[in-house]
Amino acid sequence: MKNLKENIRGLLIFGMPQKARYSALLATKRVVEAEKLMFEGKEDLATKSLGLAEIKLNMIGSNFGKHLSSGKTIPDDISVEMVGNLNNLEIFLTWLPTKYPLHKEKLDKLLGIVKSLQEKI
Repeated sequence: MKNLKENIRGLLIFGMPQKARYSALLATKRVVEAEKLMFEGKEDLATKSLGLAEIKLNMIGSNFGKHLSSGKTIPDDISVEMVGNLNNLEIFLTWLPTKYPLHKEKLDKLLGIVKSLQEKI
């Protein structure tokens, strides 16, 4: 139900930068959700949430790529917000493997995607 609601809301957002901002919010939610599931020992569900976070992070790159390839720039307000969100996500993803080494490989992959996105903005 949660994913359905998020997908419908995403359809109602227009503009690639705005869609990227929403994807960043959802990616962050999925990483936080995964951390909670790891804490509860629900490793399979945590892995699934991390997979969903990866999809959302890749959507950010895709949306920004489409927007920038059309010769447009990213609006300042979205750029500033995205930098802050990605910086916070980077800190969290750097810390998480120290507490939950079982998921280190997946968390490191997400961290790599975040760092790549930071370079694009």
